[in-house]
Amino acid sequence: MSKLYQQIADKIVIAMENGVRPWEECYSVTRSGFAKRVTGDDYRGINRLLLTFAMIEKDYQCPVWMTFNQAKKLGGGVRKGEKASLSLFFKPLETTDEETGEDKTIPMARTNMVFNVEQIDGLPEDFMDKHNATPKHYDNNPLARAEAFIKATKATVIHKDGTPCYKPSTDEIFMPAINQFKTAEQYYATYLHELAHWTAHRDRLNRPTLSEFSRVNYSKEELCAELTAAFLCPSIGVKPLIDEEHAPYLAGYIKLLRDEPGAFITACSQAEKAADYLRGLQADE
Repeated sequence: MSKLYQQIADKIVIAMENGVRPWEECYSVTRSGFAKRVTGDDYRGINRLLLTFAMIEKDYQCPVWMTFNQAKKLGGGVRKGEKASLSLFFKPLETTDEETGEDKTIPMARTNMVFNVEQIDGLPEDFMDKHNATPKHYDNNPLARAEAFIKATKATVIHKDGTPCYKPSTDEIFMPAINQFKTAEQYYATYLHELAHWTAHRDRLNRPTLSEFSRVNYSKEELCAELTAAFLCPSIGVKPLIDEEHAPYLAGYIKLLRDEPGAFITACSQAEKAADYLRGLQADE
């Protein structure tokens, strides 16, 4: 690993070891965010992944989900022909350990089918207004060096409201506009994160963490993308967003990978390759 990349990785590790505040979204979109319950609380764990992926796949802009009965209780109704999306909940199951004979309680996964509010008619206006807040706009100016870096990659990018993401099936990056981010630096750091995912495509670096989907691979790919963004920020004149935004995000995925002590080292190596790939597309370098 290059000296620069190593220095950035070391700073990230130190930031995580010192404790970091929970990650918060650094952009403001019309109906932004990860999947939420009807109560407004964020989904966590596997449901956060399942339903956020469903939002991206089906192009839902509102992050709120509810069951058929919850919609009915609010006075709404699921439109005919709409299909539910999978979520899980866990119920305690009392059982006996075959080896020790001791009673124990284990979590048993149960399916819980839910609908996005965009599949439901008749919900109260005050409920919909609550989840359709007008986005904030920030006075951010494009950075010429960063714009040139992104343009040189020739990646297909679609600017639209919603959660920033890379869609492997169409090989497209979706990004909100720069004025929907709190700062220009956060916009470009997020852009580099999505470009990192773009490098994983089978026609580029062919990273299995993107092509072979699993919860663990998802975590590894997110970790790689965040590290890539941190490695590349200096290349476009942006200070790496380690302390305030990226390190907290990384910390969450580090916890998911705690069973693999070498996962961070592997992610650093993959991020170095992704960063070098994107740098290699620059005409002047």
